[in-house]
Amino acid sequence: MVDYHVKLQLKTIHKYLTRWGTVAEDSLDNSPKSTELTIVIPCYNESFEETSKTLISLQKSAAETTFSTLVILVLNDYQGSSSKVLETNKAFKRAFDAKQLSAPNIHFSLLYKHFPSFKEGGVGYARKLGMDTALKRYATLDKTQGIIVCLDADTLVHKNYLRTIHQSFAINKKPATSIGYAHAMDDPAIIDYELHLRYFINMQRLVNLPFAYQTVGSAMAVRAFEYAAEGGMNKRQAGEDFYFLQKFISKDKLFQITKPLVFPSSRESDRVPFGTGKAVTEIHQSDQTYVSYNPRSFEPLNQLSVIITKSYTDKHFESLIDQTFLAYLKSENYSSVLEKLKKQTRSLEHYTKQFFLWFNAFRLFKYLHFARDNRWENIPINAGVEKLFEQLNLAYSEDKKKNLETIREYDENHPYLWDINAMLGESPMR
Repeated sequence: MVDYHVKLQLKTIHKYLTRWGTVAEDSLDNSPKSTELTIVIPCYNESFEETSKTLISLQKSAAETTFSTLVILVLNDYQGSSSKVLETNKAFKRAFDAKQLSAPNIHFSLLYKHFPSFKEGGVGYARKLGMDTALKRYATLDKTQGIIVCLDADTLVHKNYLRTIHQSFAINKKPATSIGYAHAMDDPAIIDYELHLRYFINMQRLVNLPFAYQTVGSAMAVRAFEYAAEGGMNKRQAGEDFYFLQKFISKDKLFQITKPLVFPSSRESDRVPFGTGKAVTEIHQSDQTYVSYNPRSFEPLNQLSVIITKSYTDKHFESLIDQTFLAYLKSENYSSVLEKLKKQTRSLEHYTKQFFLWFNAFRLFKYLHFARDNRWENIPINAGVEKLFEQLNLAYSEDKKKNLETIREYDENHPYLWDINAMLGESPMR
């Protein structure tokens, strides 16, 4: 007998699937009814031999659990894919069909989707297909709280990966998570890139921004009902992970698993127009030092608390704001935005939350690019990391690998808990 609360959640899920769902013809009827956790892995132009390393690591992780896990591999290509890609995918399917992968506590299924065009395909659409299909399977079983996890085909996992995710959702009321990751440090290019990712997030944390969380596609998970309630996965060909998780971050519905459980590869890739594989390719092809945002461009963000509090009380504050930051805000017509927000909110706390729905992670990127183009040029990543370590009281080294180990340890042991009072108070960034 399904209780009333679950019935309402099922209604939301069915509404989503009817209006926006993209479900594979194979509804996974043969997958275990006891499934509590489903992993979705997009596969495009992948070697089955290499992807098997990921699947074996999942088998080892499942051996540490007592619940059932379903793995959905979304093999995909599109009209116009090269003959090489099509043959690689066909070979992948043949190898998968011939291999007995399922083991105790884990079941593997393959969905093969041929998209009508590149525009209608890509990693976002592949993730969506797998996640929507997982959602439908959970709905069939009346499991509105089933867990849907995203992983990539070139990514290994910790032996406690599945158990930790399952336990974390059991004790956390928030419906989505960002999972700790660590790239294989077998290439100077990936060391530079991961330093950039961690530097960028920690610089945001120093100025108390509410969206300072990692958004890595191979390291995120969500409960089924909330996945549907928030509109599911988007169809973007890149950046799908960023936009997906921002929906949960903006509503304080995201928690962190800070322990590194996901180990993406450092390989080059042309599968998406930006992201890790693309960045590694560009670093290899460039003879220039890898650069990131100038630390000076983050300093004006300390003034957000001034803008929020003084604009709410009708006090003049523009003379207190850095002129480059103010120029960017004016380019976004911020005065009329703040007036509108003030009329729609009932308290400073409410006003602050609404402000950050406007000045969100996407606008942060726009501002940083504005600052880069108009005042503070990008700097070598090691120079940025040195400034960050100074603020965090961490020991800086000329050895980038050692610095990456240092910031990984810091991130694992310092979960970010955003607080409005901290935002409106004094920032730790001097």
